[in-house]
Amino acid sequence: MLSVSEILKHSVAEVLQSRQLTLSLLKQYSVLFLNGAAPRGCSASIKKYYSQLQRLHAKQKDIIMNKTNEFKRLVFTQGMHYSNANLSDEKAIEFLDKKILKPEDFKKLPEGWTKRKHPDVIDAHDTSQDPTPQKQTPKKRKGTSKK
Repeated sequence: MLSVSEILKHSVAEVLQSRQLTLSLLKQYSVLFLNGAAPRGCSASIKKYYSQLQRLHAKQKDIIMNKTNEFKRLVFTQGMHYSNANLSDEKAIEFLDKKILKPEDFKKLPEGWTKRKHPDVIDAHDTSQDPTPQKQTPKKRKGTSKK
């Protein structure tokens, strides 16, 4: 399988004419955008996939290659599919903070993300740190006496 940069060295017409280039493009697109699902194989779709791969900036490629999170599933949000292959740490942290994703959605959480406590969340009362409760003696009532 050829890398994205090797595929993009060729024109879209060359990719459509070469079986190896076409299959490599489909495989790369599948990994980056579809979490391994099968993309369409028609020429119109291949042209669209080629242009989408062209739009991936070098910075985005570097971010994706150096990410630390391991995402478990495929999610569609903000007009794009996100999978383990294309979810950067920055986006993962943003989605965790906005509660679009949960920590359970990850095999490994991104570096730099910590659980933040929100003022509307009240921690459960922990009795393990309470001092031993003291017995209270009942108060005597006025006006009642035993004879």
